[in-house]
Amino acid sequence: IKALPASSERPAILHVEDDNDIAHVLSLTLAPMADMVRAMTVQQAKQCLRERRFDLIILDVGLPDGLGTDLL
Repeated sequence: IKALPASSERPAILHVEDDNDIAHVLSLTLAPMADMVRAMTVQQAKQCLRERRFDLIILDVGLPDGLGTDLL
């Protein structure tokens, strides 16, 4: 993983994922470089997107309440 350039703000990443193991591994990997926010459903992700701007979204396609692609 390439290091991010130094800046006054850390990147914000929304991880839309219902699998706890995948979310945990990704959080451990990326948390040192970015602020991680997790949503477990399409509805939670929509709420997060209404409340905050994200630099990156990591999206699981199959979620318990619909398709992650609906967020696109």
